[in-house]
Amino acid sequence: MVTGTPSTDLLALLDSAATPESRSGAWTWRFSPASIRGALDAGHNATDLLARITEVAEGGRVPQTLVYLIDDVARRYGRVQVHPTGCCLRSDDETLLTEILNTRSLQALRLVRLAPTVLASAKPQAETLAALRAAGHAPAGLRADGSPAIEIPQRRRAAPPPNEPDSGDMVPLPRLGDPAEVARALLNNR
Repeated sequence: MVTGTPSTDLLALLDSAATPESRSGAWTWRFSPASIRGALDAGHNATDLLARITEVAEGGRVPQTLVYLIDDVARRYGRVQVHPTGCCLRSDDETLLTEILNTRSLQALRLVRLAPTVLASAKPQAETLAALRAAGHAPAGLRADGSPAIEIPQRRRAAPPPNEPDSGDMVPLPRLGDPAEVARALLNNR
């Protein structure tokens, strides 16, 4: 609880590590596991957070329950780490995966070995497949359920021939929307 109007620094500290509950008369914040985790997510560490709270606490005394709460959340924080991944590469050939991992032309994929037979790519599946193919590999794409991803190649069509000058024996036709207009145009050009 803070009586009066808190300083900008105190307000920033409390808003980053606790949940505001009341801002009338005496301002109150509640520390919780979620609010402490939010502070850790924002880049604070437990030691610095506790030191900053101690600096602003009345008489430099921080309730023991708050110290325990911060230490407990910090102890569990980061035990599971989440890395961004676009897709995974899997092969029973560990040597091939090691070769792919160490190929300079594939460095843009930011490959990481997750297991002897699994690599993770930071790029989406389509980009990873294209890069592997450009490097001379023959990867197969899979769907999330493990079934083959069927790729339908885009066919290239030849460009239409450039417009040739009218030879005079061609009759320009009106839009094909009205058959009566087409018939009249053909009869008039006989």
